[in-house]
Amino acid sequence: MKKLVLAALLASFTFGASAAEKINFGVSATYPPFESIGANNEIVGFDIDLAKALCKQMQAECTLLITRSTA
Repeated sequence: MKKLVLAALLASFTFGASAAEKINFGVSATYPPFESIGANNEIVGFDIDLAKALCKQMQAECTLLITRSTA
């Protein structure tokens, strides 16, 4: 999962010169400290902080979506 997120983030840098975009991040939120549900029902963790920092740097609108794994 972490490799997939990292690959998606690195791939997004190749399109950095385009206009403001909307990016959806799908996270499982069951792997603390990387991603989990916090006390305020918010998704928190290292992966989330990294995604938010990248979105800020890219000036993109980002949405974090909780996904369910069937595996």
